[in-house]
Amino acid sequence: MRMHFYRYFTMVFAVIAMMMTIPALAAETALIDDTTLISEELLWDGKIPVDISWKTKQDQGQWIEELDIMDDASSLILVVNRSEQESGKAALMYLSKNTEGIWTEGFSVDGRISGGESLKTEALYGVYSPVQTFGNLSNPGSLLPYRELTGEEHWFLDPGSELYGELQTVSASSGVVSGAINLKEMKVFFNYGMIMKNQNEEQTCKALLFHCLQNDPNDGRFTGIQIPEDALRMLVQCVDEDTCMIVVGSVDDLEALEADPITQ
Repeated sequence: MRMHFYRYFTMVFAVIAMMMTIPALAAETALIDDTTLISEELLWDGKIPVDISWKTKQDQGQWIEELDIMDDASSLILVVNRSEQESGKAALMYLSKNTEGIWTEGFSVDGRISGGESLKTEALYGVYSPVQTFGNLSNPGSLLPYRELTGEEHWFLDPGSELYGELQTVSASSGVVSGAINLKEMKVFFNYGMIMKNQNEEQTCKALLFHCLQNDPNDGRFTGIQIPEDALRMLVQCVDEDTCMIVVGSVDDLEALEADPITQ
């Protein structure tokens, strides 16, 4: 009798446990399903939001091909402004396409974004093409024309200046140049550098200057992007005339580029 009662109790307990477990498993499954469906939620880990990396791996970068602005570009620099998390913060991702049309992520890195002394960072949003690479150090293997700084190269700080957007050579005998900075005198900030030209000539920000990020200080006079020297060195080695750069305020802004390209 006791044995039958024990078996009966054991069976009842097992049934109850199963009834309690099934809803829990269903809830867990639903949670997993919800997490899967919320693929557009941005998860920040100090670099580019992970959903972009995930999406690139899933569709082999076809989302990039859907951007009308890409044309025949074979590599992409994506810069996302993250100033809402920390003033001046930005994230950069470099992607490239192989001969089979498959896009892969090369690297991503934290950096700084600045509108210089006269522009808000929002004015930097747009599509850019590479113009030139340069630096205090010798050419690391640039695919673009590389200019080693001699001490006569100046950068004009005012985006509205007719001299803005390219390296201007000014003889040392001319003394101090008003509204410009001698890049060689900036030393480690310009061990490597790169100039990107806005594809839309009507935009306020006509060009961006890439330069090396230093822990202290962060020079905010230049309109452009600062990333660590080793990352900028890699960009100098990878970027060519078929590279496109997009600067946006958030990943969601990329959708607007599909329907309304800023280059038109």
